[in-house]
Amino acid sequence: GPLAQAGGDAWTAPVPRASEAALVGGGSWAAIWSLVAVGVLLIALIAWLIQRSRGEAPALSVRAQLRADLLVPIGIQTTLLTYWGLYYGPMAEHAVMIIASLAFAIGLDLLLRVLTRDEAVLHLATIPLVLSIHLFVWFEEQHEGLIFVIVAIALLSKVFIQRAGRHIFNPSALGIALIGVTCYLAPDALRYVDIAHALNTPPNMFEAILLLGLIAQLRAPIVLVSVSAAVVQYLAIAVTGGEALIPSVHWAPVTLAIVLLATDPATIPRTGLGRILFGALYAALMIGLSLLLESNGISDFFTKVIPIPICNALAPVFDRLHGDVDANRWSWLSPQHNRAHIGVWLFVMLAPWFFIGGKANLFEGRFHPLYGTPHIRAQGPVARCEDNPAFCVPFSFPSEAMLWIDGAPPPVVEEKP
Repeated sequence: GPLAQAGGDAWTAPVPRASEAALVGGGSWAAIWSLVAVGVLLIALIAWLIQRSRGEAPALSVRAQLRADLLVPIGIQTTLLTYWGLYYGPMAEHAVMIIASLAFAIGLDLLLRVLTRDEAVLHLATIPLVLSIHLFVWFEEQHEGLIFVIVAIALLSKVFIQRAGRHIFNPSALGIALIGVTCYLAPDALRYVDIAHALNTPPNMFEAILLLGLIAQLRAPIVLVSVSAAVVQYLAIAVTGGEALIPSVHWAPVTLAIVLLATDPATIPRTGLGRILFGALYAALMIGLSLLLESNGISDFFTKVIPIPICNALAPVFDRLHGDVDANRWSWLSPQHNRAHIGVWLFVMLAPWFFIGGKANLFEGRFHPLYGTPHIRAQGPVARCEDNPAFCVPFSFPSEAMLWIDGAPPPVVEEKP
């Protein structure tokens, strides 16, 4: 079926090495990179203090700024990371890097504010920025320091790359995109871990993203970006006759990108038509890059993120196009119709999920035994849908809960030749 052919890198990326799980974690390399990051911050702070002591300087303002609205993305991301960690063992060790990068981000943000505004403000904005990075990219231990580079790019871009007093780029996406392009240019020097398949291991990860995304979509009129991205993906499948391996909007890593990363309210167009054009271009670029890379034997792991900064830069263009057309004709795209837009979004996403077997088609049976996914029943190296209904039936939360209540299934049994 079309969705089975639309798995994108869900089907074509190389199978991860069995040793990859050991390469991702909080071992000695995590401690080393954390010390290096802290050292860089301390050197910068000492240099600033020396410079400040040499001349007249205004009094430093110190305050806390705790915005309740930031608790929503923090809660969503923490829930997804925790849910993922239930089914992916390396998450427990990787938590060390999450904590280290959070500390680095808070320190760097404070330093940037002191240097540029003569104020030290402790706030929550750095937390969702860092958590979103860890939902999309990890690195092998020797290169885990790249996480700190991504965080630094993200925070520096917010301060120094602005338009009309607002940052232009989605900070997390810009950092991941720039490092992603660098990884493609120097694949032997910079080694990332393909966590996309691991993110898809929980039985209801797509459903969890969809439901948690509703919280953000009800709070801000962002859903039109996701709607148009999904429609473009469906059109691409129709145009290619289902033969091309197009990244599926139902595959959890791509769903996460189009629901919670590409839709940053501060960096997308402000008009309804502008947001539709933004989402359409984002999906078109993602599909085009994916097909280009996969046709040349290169994993399309970063293609769900690389187009976002390009679209961010074009956001004012999309808004101007909205202004050039009859406003009354596009009034149905205005924010007061946001709940109707969400209804369209749910129909667009759930109709294939329920009626075309979308979830079963995207079940990645070869990865579950490799990752040691809890509660997976497998005879041999590949798990089957018929043996794991909780992983293949839409919205199987009750069945999933029973797996935890009843205990672990029989272990994987290797088939004998």
